[in-house]
Amino acid sequence: QAPAQQVVAGPLPARNVSLEQAAQSGDLTAQYELALQRIGSGRAAEGVTLLRRAADRGFAMAQYRMAKLYERGEGVGQDMIEAYRWLKLAANQAHPKAATELSFVAAQLAPAERAIAESLVKMPASDPTKAP
Repeated sequence: QAPAQQVVAGPLPARNVSLEQAAQSGDLTAQYELALQRIGSGRAAEGVTLLRRAADRGFAMAQYRMAKLYERGEGVGQDMIEAYRWLKLAANQAHPKAATELSFVAAQLAPAERAIAESLVKMPASDPTKAP
């Protein structure tokens, strides 16, 4: 019996893919990074759309950032229920800051508002009624 041939991974070929191309192809990290660039350069609507896309697909960092945008009213209308929703989703994935922030936001909500926020956490990600 011939000895098993060892497979060695060589260097990956260089990929000249722009951040935009990677984001358009569905790369969640690229969508997140591009979203932050857009928001930081005054193109908030584009940035929020990209960020929501990554957040809807379960990217915890994007969920956390969506929460912070809603909490502060940056690029979206201030909405503590939506902030709670996105923080809860990020906390469910063990985002390091989300649980602490969730407690802070929860303390600002009335019980009925918190119940609404909890129900939104259970909704499918791409609910068009909650678009920014």
